Amino acid sequence: DYLQPSRKSTACSKRLALLASQPSAINMTCYILAEIQVNNRDRYADYEAGFLSVLQAHQGELIAVDEARKVLEGQAFGQRTVILRFNSEAQAKTWYESEEYQALIAIRQAASQANISMIRALD
Repeated sequence: DYLQPSRKSTACSKRLALLASQPSAINMTCYILAEIQVNNRDRYADYEAGFLSVLQAHQGELIAVDEARKVLEGQAFGQRTVILRFNSEAQAKTWYESEEYQALIAIRQAASQANISMIRALD
């Protein structure tokens, strides 16, 4: 019967429930999703100039930058979407909270508005 959950979907649901119950599981791949509205391109360029070296110093990986994303549902914020990957939540937090990145955040915030989220992978 197609209304009965499959074994695969039941296993997936159990895995999601397990992940949700373990918010301190910091050893899984972590993504940073940023939706950015750039208001001052010249000032934002100062942020971009230092961004990649700080990201790489913290073993982060730039997965995607898109200013022409296709929204399938709802409304996205800003014109730029950025996706970063880290090997763990701890690594992502270390990057975000680092002195080097905090200095860049001040520049970014002066040049743009952003919604930034940390997302744990299912690995």
